[in-house]
Amino acid sequence: MSNVKKDEFIKLHQSYLNEYIKFADAKALAIISINGFILNFNFSKRNIKFHNTEDIFNFVAFILLIITIILAAFAVYPRTNNRSEKGIIFWDNINSMGEKEFIDKVKFEKEEELLEMMIQQNYFLAKTASMKYSIIRKVFIISALGYFCLLFSSIFQIICS
Repeated sequence: MSNVKKDEFIKLHQSYLNEYIKFADAKALAIISINGFILNFNFSKRNIKFHNTEDIFNFVAFILLIITIILAAFAVYPRTNNRSEKGIIFWDNINSMGEKEFIDKVKFEKEEELLEMMIQQNYFLAKTASMKYSIIRKVFIISALGYFCLLFSSIFQIICS
């Protein structure tokens, strides 16, 4: 591997993490859209009465798909760092400062300290990405269970008709 300077590595790593987080958000939003469509399509005119196996599978699928939408929305929900700090990286911290205070803080910060702040930012981005993908894995599994319930419901509908 060629010699990569620390600041270049930090920037590349930050870019990688940002893209990874964007992709996680895109996956979560896709699941919200797909499962929302399935719920609307399958359950908007259906009256579940629990008189047969088909209705039970439909009800379980409905609950599972609702859970996935809630979890996926939670994965997309923006997070900020500790609001008690007055840092210059996180937008929530910057927003708590006045314009002049922020400009002065950036101007007078030493290069090593700026690099350390970027490294800390990368750490928090990695934690965010890890949390998002952990939720998305669960969403995929629960969605698959919901889809199987819909499949079984359809099979029972065919068998019983």
